[in-house]
Amino acid sequence: MDGASGDTPARGVLYAHLSESHPDRIVVGSCTVFLRDGKRCTYAVGTPVEGASTEVDGRRDVDSITAVKPGR
Repeated sequence: MDGASGDTPARGVLYAHLSESHPDRIVVGSCTVFLRDGKRCTYAVGTPVEGASTEVDGRRDVDSITAVKPGR
């Protein structure tokens, strides 16, 4: 099985406030995730966000990110 041998990338969901935003990466809570080529994060620091990520070789890349309403 590919998953047992480590060939399948790990996928995850992040839900926290956007802590930092840089051209190549963002920090959601205390987790740094990298933006893929051409992607941008247009949300302001402090915005509650939910994002999906894929981790390959220890690098976590953003698949999607959306703002969510507080108190969700």
